[in-house]
Amino acid sequence: MSSAPEVSVVIPTFARPDLVTRAVRSVLAQTVTDIEVIVVIDGPDQATQDALGGIDDHRLRLVQLAQKGGAPNARNVGVAHAAAPWTALLDDDDE
Repeated sequence: MSSAPEVSVVIPTFARPDLVTRAVRSVLAQTVTDIEVIVVIDGPDQATQDALGGIDDHRLRLVQLAQKGGAPNARNVGVAHAAAPWTALLDDDDE
């Protein structure tokens, strides 16, 4: 992205690769396309990294935490990485 996106969508997750993949794809399919999707993986989780690695979209960013800190911490980390003036929070089991 050459400039800041309009909306940053933050999705915390851990060990739910099928669900978070659906959530990410639902965000990327929205009519507002000037977005970034920040998925914060809350601790070591290779299966989720692999699943999300299959989504080829420059708007998706992964943040891998070294250890579990819980969903609220993961959300806060995601918000800290957000580049847009608006931030939306989405759970990994939502679409």
